[in-house]
Amino acid sequence: MVEFAAALGLILPAATDIAPVLTPLAATGLAVVMVLAAITHARRKEPGAIAFNAVLLILAALVAWGRSTPRTSTAATGRPSSHQTSPADPISPRIPPSTSTVALTG
Repeated sequence: MVEFAAALGLILPAATDIAPVLTPLAATGLAVVMVLAAITHARRKEPGAIAFNAVLLILAALVAWGRSTPRTSTAATGRPSSHQTSPADPISPRIPPSTSTVALTG
């Protein structure tokens, strides 16, 4: 059950763009679970399961590291990352005040 919750925590925040800060936290939690699972499998002398846990640990650590570092490039998505935008800065270009006003004469 914990692994399923961690998988949802890895996928949903990034997919829905709602609280993406949860993705590295879920990956870190999954990495901790994999370390504990590897210890349990070592006590039971199950080397195949330890190798599987090691692979998942490495993948979870890479996700945690990759999602916790700020992105500065727009090449992958074609849009600015969430670290570069602010609510007061719209996507569309701003029109200078001199071209947006119409002078009424007459």
